[in-house]
Amino acid sequence: MKVVKVKQQNQYAMPLLCCACGAPSGIQKLSVGKSVGFSGKRTVSLPFPLCDTCANANKTVKRRGNIGCITSLSLSILLFIVAMVISTTLEVTPGTFLDNLTKVLIILSVFSLFGGFIITWILTTVGIDKGIRNSYKQTRKAVKMISYKRSFFGKGHIIFKFSNEQFAELFKQLNKDAVL
Repeated sequence: MKVVKVKQQNQYAMPLLCCACGAPSGIQKLSVGKSVGFSGKRTVSLPFPLCDTCANANKTVKRRGNIGCITSLSLSILLFIVAMVISTTLEVTPGTFLDNLTKVLIILSVFSLFGGFIITWILTTVGIDKGIRNSYKQTRKAVKMISYKRSFFGKGHIIFKFSNEQFAELFKQLNKDAVL
């Protein structure tokens, strides 16, 4: 791991290498950012180059994770809505079948959220080829924005942590005027 501290700028010169594996970069980018301020509403983000292999692995795992989250959230909302429709439109008295059905549907809606986390884990770890999973892990660790200090009178800086030493050295050389 290589740490590089640079002056705050809107953009930096990037090596023509993948920031994760060091292969020649493609057109895809890895967005690296950090939330700024007490509320975390403003986010600073910079694009780093990725090769096609790392970009496809990143996209595949993220897409599968999104599918798992959306599926579980949709099922949970659907079950909850059905429970609410039953309880409000039909005359439900305590202890009846409809009352128990409503309670079961609400419990199932909560369990479907937790089940969704398990499904997402399965889709993103167990259900993916080992090479894709390793590329994704490497991409996630490639660049971290450790610190961001906003520029007041040109004194701002950003600290990056790179897992690829070759990329870090080239980044420093290409941005030697900004390196602190």
